Amino acid sequence: MKQVHPWFRNMFWVGGFLSLVSSIQLFVLGERTETFFAWTIQSPLTAATFGGFYIGAMTYGFLSARELVWAKVRAPALGLFVFTTITLAASILHLDKFHLTSPDWLTRTAAQVWMLVYILLPPLLLITLILQGRMAGTDPDRMKSFPVWFRILLLLHGLFGITVACFLFFAPQTVIPFWSWALTLLTARVLSAWLFSFGVISLQALREHDWTRIRVLPRDTLWRVC
Repeated sequence: MKQVHPWFRNMFWVGGFLSLVSSIQLFVLGERTETFFAWTIQSPLTAATFGGFYIGAMTYGFLSARELVWAKVRAPALGLFVFTTITLAASILHLDKFHLTSPDWLTRTAAQVWMLVYILLPPLLLITLILQGRMAGTDPDRMKSFPVWFRILLLLHGLFGITVACFLFFAPQTVIPFWSWALTLLTARVLSAWLFSFGVISLQALREHDWTRIRVLPRDTLWRVC
């Protein structure tokens, strides 16, 4: 059975920790992003939304880091690569919005760390994906396939998320006027990175077509939590 490459387990730990930091910056300190975040987010709702996403990513990342079987974390691994790559692209397109030259050392550091993280992670994840592909072993047998209704739901969720993400990234001006809350070009494109990754995770889960391959929380742990 193909195991998770050690580099990927480390990536999940790092991603979970960085998501924890970002969730505090955005969910707890969402009304003070001009000081504590990489760029100023005018809408507290946008900041809280991103913060909530990072809380979910933190949980998913820490749980995935504990997994040993590659098939069970293939979807979040691909989602992480997609998210970091598109976030890097959005950051480069709107580099002037970042606090990279702020006189406040804390604000400037937050922006510099953001850029460093998203410059480094996509190539490192790509290299790790290549190394993972060279790992010996096979996927576990499918033990419990999805019902038809769930497969349809995954397909619709994946396609809808990617479609909306494409509009948010490539044509944000057409979406922003109709969005439920205020977005800027930068926040629209960063939001698209999340929706792209959610869509990719759903479509990869559809390919896995097995409940045991998408459950990253071990059953014995689940019972202890409940």
